[in-house]
Amino acid sequence: SSTEVGYDRTRTYIKIDEISKERFSFVLAMPGMGKSRLLKQIVKQSSEIFQGSLYIEAKYLNGKDYEKAINKILARPPGDLLSEQELVAKKNSFFEKPFELKKDSAFLVCLDALDEVGFDNIGHHAEQLDELRYNYPKAHIIVSCRDYIHKRIQDRFSDIPVKLFQLNPFNRFSAEEFLRESGFD
Repeated sequence: SSTEVGYDRTRTYIKIDEISKERFSFVLAMPGMGKSRLLKQIVKQSSEIFQGSLYIEAKYLNGKDYEKAINKILARPPGDLLSEQELVAKKNSFFEKPFELKKDSAFLVCLDALDEVGFDNIGHHAEQLDELRYNYPKAHIIVSCRDYIHKRIQDRFSDIPVKLFQLNPFNRFSAEEFLRESGFD
């Protein structure tokens, strides 16, 4: 899938499949810029790329073992028939199609709003994310966070190779660039 989703730090337009190539990435933006919506769309549209994909709010995982919590979520019915309105309103977690956590499977976990877990919980999340990456070498993880909070917590993720994607406001410059890249002059 090559759905366009936003800009990275170099102002280059990025696509879902480009974000999905990274094993571990952060989507950074100010509040209200669409981080949650972006992650939900990635989960919804990534079925061609991954064997399964999951959206989950980070605060739901506070103090929990990620693997156990994810397996509990995956035991529920999938959300593959969500309308656009339901997708926007959907909280906590959802996944598109059933899948199992297996060491050899390529799946995607979109962890939303790491900035909302509280600073005391960041260490737990960093450890659990690292463990998930280690135990599932083909897993891809995308984490959203407010950019100014990421600056305060990035040292907790210094041992993990990470790609940063910055969502910027869709202003006149970005609208013109989008139209130009879409073939409109």
